[in-house]
Amino acid sequence: MVGPVFRTSVMPREIGILSPRAQEYFRHTREASLGHRIEDLLDSDKEEQCWNAVGDGMRALGELMRTHKADGPFVLGAQPSYTDFFIAGSLQCARVVDEGVVQRNIKYPGYEEIYKACLPYMEKKD
Repeated sequence: MVGPVFRTSVMPREIGILSPRAQEYFRHTREASLGHRIEDLLDSDKEEQCWNAVGDGMRALGELMRTHKADGPFVLGAQPSYTDFFIAGSLQCARVVDEGVVQRNIKYPGYEEIYKACLPYMEKKD
């Protein structure tokens, strides 16, 4: 549910952080799979409608992620799991590309809490 709208928001902005050579490859491969220009995904009205359409699901998923919040900040409680790192990693990748995409996610319960709980694991960047 979240993946397609997340990808649609990140992908067209991602080209802006790539080197010229990487941009060329990125554009060629993504546009071949999309069947249209990457910039066509940047219709702000359509993007807003997509995010609004998944709002209830995002909220429900965020609440589900917080099922064990009494035991700790992670999906399963006290210890991080693959799911926590997937969520935090996705948000961190989006943060590098466009902070607005991150803000669209963390307004729902669970996402920001899990991201912040995973920050100590993201300190080492080698």
